[in-house]
Order: sequence, then C-alpha cells, then structure tokens
Amino acid sequence: MSGRASVRARLMVLGALLGPVVLMEAGGTIKPGAVVRTTLAAQPMPMQPPAFKAAVISPAQQSAMQRAELLAAQEAPPNPFYYVRPDAVEEPVIVDDPEPPSEAQPAAMPKFSVASVIAAPNGHHAALISGKIRRVGDTIDGWKIIHIDPASRTVRFSGPDGNEVDLTQANARPR
Repeated sequence: MSGRASVRARLMVLGALLGPVVLMEAGGTIKPGAVVRTTLAAQPMPMQPPAFKAAVISPAQQSAMQRAELLAAQEAPPNPFYYVRPDAVEEPVIVDDPEPPSEAQPAAMPKFSVASVIAAPNGHHAALISGKIRRVGDTIDGWKIIHIDPASRTVRFSGPDGNEVDLTQANARPR
C-alpha cells in the first residue's frame, strides 16, 4: 500500500470505532427503559388505497371509438388482389338477334387499336386505346365502347350506324 492509502485506511477504521462514542457524548446517554419523545407527531396510515378519478374522454376520442365500433361490425371489403382465373370465368351466353342485319352500307372500320385491357375487381374494366385509358361508355370518333372483356382481351364498340365491332388487344396471348 502507498503511504496515503494506508493513512486513509487507518482514519476510516478510527472513525468507525470512535464515531458512536462521539455521538453518544454529544447527545447524552439513554438509560434503559426510558421513553424517547420525538417532536414529530405520528400520523396513521390510510387503510384503503386512494380512489382513482374517471378518465376524461375528449370528443375526438369518442368519435374514434364510435368509428372503430362501426368498422368492427362491418364485413371486410373484398381483397383488391383477388384474381379470378380466366378458365374459371363463365363464358357469356350469346343470343342471336331476331332481326336480320340491315342491308345498309356498314360504317368504316375504326382507325384505332387496343393496346391493353385492364381488369378491375369491381367489374369496371378499362382499356388502353390509342394511348388513352378508356372505359365502357366512352366514345372515340363516333364509336362507343359498350363492353370490355378482360378474359378474351377484347373491346366491343358500337358504330355510328349501330353496327358492333370487336377489337382484340394487338399482342394478346391466349390464357
């Protein structure tokens, strides 16, 4: 041990031995059986835990709780990633038109092409025609889109004279 460490250790031992003696001399002695009085009054401890206050719920929290309850009661929406295989789709029934086709001169064929057919789970299919996305009901140069079939990748048009024409996607591959 170094000189300082040994001096410090000796002082600590001396303080531990003489400390109680010094304290008793300063405060006096306590005789056996004597009653010690304190200046602080003892207070009884409560026997029950304190009651908790009810939580205050803000209007925004109430609205959120009501919305969560409504959502929990509803059915889950359909999965947007659900895909129906084309071979599982029923083929549409084609009904022969009772009227014979008119002898009128057919309108010229449309001058646009179907680049892509886009299937949608909600049935609102779309097609990319001449660089623009079109849906059923849109009209292009007098030709109205009346049906989009994603399974066969075809778009049915109704011409200005009422004739119907089916156009197939340019690079369509059978599925």
